[in-house]
Amino acid sequence: MKILPFASGIRSFSVPAILFLILLGVPVSCSKIPQHTPAKQSGTVTAEKTDDTHTWYYFTVRGLQKTDDLRHVPAVPLKPWTESIRITAAGSSENSGSESGCPQGYAVVNRAGILVFKGGQPPQLFDDKALFTDTTAGDLVFMNGTPVYSFYRNVFFNSTAASITAAVPGRLRTFLAQFKTDEHISCPVISYENLKLPDNSEITGSVWNGRRFLCSVKQVDGGKIHFSYISIGSRFSLLSLSPHNAAERIDTAPATVTEFRAAQTPVPFPNAPIKLQHLLSALPRDMQFSVECRTEAGLTPCRYVQGPAGGQDVSITATAYIANTWAAAVFSDGTTYFSGTCYGRPVLSGGTSIPFRLPKLPAGFTYGEFVISGTELYVAWEETAFFQTGRSGFIAVDLDKILYGSNR
Repeated sequence: MKILPFASGIRSFSVPAILFLILLGVPVSCSKIPQHTPAKQSGTVTAEKTDDTHTWYYFTVRGLQKTDDLRHVPAVPLKPWTESIRITAAGSSENSGSESGCPQGYAVVNRAGILVFKGGQPPQLFDDKALFTDTTAGDLVFMNGTPVYSFYRNVFFNSTAASITAAVPGRLRTFLAQFKTDEHISCPVISYENLKLPDNSEITGSVWNGRRFLCSVKQVDGGKIHFSYISIGSRFSLLSLSPHNAAERIDTAPATVTEFRAAQTPVPFPNAPIKLQHLLSALPRDMQFSVECRTEAGLTPCRYVQGPAGGQDVSITATAYIANTWAAAVFSDGTTYFSGTCYGRPVLSGGTSIPFRLPKLPAGFTYGEFVISGTELYVAWEETAFFQTGRSGFIAVDLDKILYGSNR
């Protein structure tokens, strides 16, 4: 059986209702593709279905497990997403290479640690109970190829948040940490105490522009919620800081809600990078979607929207990444677009966008963040129910077989 790459777009109704061809081999004839779908693109490829095109992984309280079928993953109790073991962010940067020169990928796993992806090698989870156990791991950016990520505690869902600091006098609450790629350990960079923030405050959002962090600070006091905004920078490399010296080496300044909202406001898709527009050029112009796009610069990803201003009512979502030699986007239903060349491989189809579909997920499951290392695509998946998350993990897809199998 052959797998036909997806050559057009998605209909503008909710993602779970879309019919897909999938790598698992479910046959769907061209006549069953939605009627307004554009004609098949020239230069696309087909790939023979084999049993080793992809591998499923899932998280447990003990670490990382492999399974032959997502349906075999044991059920777990649903928890608020801030408290669940799940991939919250993933990416890489232009300097995040390995000894072989192949760019590495990283993922922040909430309540667990950091995942490292090296194309062609088994993924590794480096857990850190001291940093990750009682806090929510949030945003991921890169500084000189080094992953940097943030932490906060949700006082509504984290029953231990209010008592942790009081129970351990002198304990520092980490705001930013870095993953030392050579030693494979997480190290705190800046603490809440360095920022002179009250015990009842949490940084629930931050934007890194390459020079400074712009942050929203949430305080819950007597049942009332108050937001304020700060800007954080340093004339020293942030990677050289630790909570023991950061107070003297950082500078903080008040910011405004207008500045923070401007930094997070979605950008109309016609203003997206040309590579991203070309990658998704087969999508219908009247289709409403939003895509959160990372680049090799390692900055906070930017969100682009085709549809209503602000994108609040857009239900079709995707994540994207623009590298020097390739661009890719993965929609939450598994529809994937790739253009360019994987590491050490020739350019595909003259650089045109090649669509294909990841295996169809069970009802209530979605795909999320992704990275590519070498010729391996790693995509997060999770079971969701409103604000709660159940089972979670990622799929590893062999792009050498899917995209290059018929072009060698």
